[in-house]
Amino acid sequence: MALTSSDSIRPDAASFFALISCSKSKGGHKDIARDMYVSPLYRKSVQLAELWGVPFYILSAKYGLLRPDELIEPYEQTLKSATKKERQEWAQRVDKQLRELPRKEFIVLAGDDYFAPLVEAGSRDPLNYFAPMRSLSLGTRLAYLNEALKIERRSAAVRAAYELFEKMSASQMPPRLSDLLTSDLPTHGVYFFFDESETTRFSTIIPRLVRIGTHGISAGSTATLRNRLRTHFGTRAGQGNHRASVFRLHVGRALIERDNLQGQFPDWGKGQSAPREITDREAALEAKVSQYIGNLRVLAIPVIDTAGKSSMRATVERQFIAMFTEHLCALESGSPNWLGKFSDKPSIKETGLWNVRDVGEQYDLKFMTLLEAYLNKSSHR
Repeated sequence: MALTSSDSIRPDAASFFALISCSKSKGGHKDIARDMYVSPLYRKSVQLAELWGVPFYILSAKYGLLRPDELIEPYEQTLKSATKKERQEWAQRVDKQLRELPRKEFIVLAGDDYFAPLVEAGSRDPLNYFAPMRSLSLGTRLAYLNEALKIERRSAAVRAAYELFEKMSASQMPPRLSDLLTSDLPTHGVYFFFDESETTRFSTIIPRLVRIGTHGISAGSTATLRNRLRTHFGTRAGQGNHRASVFRLHVGRALIERDNLQGQFPDWGKGQSAPREITDREAALEAKVSQYIGNLRVLAIPVIDTAGKSSMRATVERQFIAMFTEHLCALESGSPNWLGKFSDKPSIKETGLWNVRDVGEQYDLKFMTLLEAYLNKSSHR
């Protein structure tokens, strides 16, 4: 089961409690409630609540509402085998316990055997329940939890990425591309563009990431990082060539769509080159593209390697794109007025990145750890 980006929004840890049902599979000796239950469904539910940072309680067929640290004995009682009266009595007892808690909003990571009686017991004065797995089969609930866990772990990786960006920029706003090009740059690396008109929940210092890229990864390429960034920016006079930069092409197309300029620039993006009369006609739009891209904030990770499809630079670029967009389930999205929302490319609209290649690909959860180890090693050379 695939989650959408809206499903990936983590709950406010200060407002919610999670409710997790006990399981038939248990340990064989006295233990705290958290460690008593051993089924995959229970364990994954606990992992998700803890990744969210949301305190949880356990719905026990025998004990009612349990704190995770309560010491309990093993038991065989289940709600599935209980009579209707026994389920009603259990639900009334737990409903009363829930109403005594300091928070009245609950994320229910429990099956309908436990949730449905609770809803019925509190029907006269309903509590605020959010039950993302309601009416799902056991297999689908497991699939949901697996997807949710992966999203949360990917979210932790994105948070680590923004921490890396903050460190790289010395906790300041990164420089604009137009200014960066006047400074020293590594010959090889991976670059990151940020749009200061866009915010992110992952940082209060760095704006939202809007493009990831590198340069010359084809075998034998001698292109440098500066070459690539210069091609994206164009010249100080505002000239540029979108036929040499797919980034410029996408930005220009979005400007055409936003400002209804289709009639003025019918040849935008057509061909690898164009005659002088067409490029002259497109000069005004190229200038707008240069202005937009030149004002973006930029950081670059130095990666000295040999050009190739399996190079370190290609891997870093590909994994960063996948980290933000795996399965097209974006962990960030552009604001309604973000220029990319007017793109003719659905992947740009949906993911909030000016990227098309590698978008939606699988992300390796070990990547950020490996990258940080690589950067630490590189810094000590």
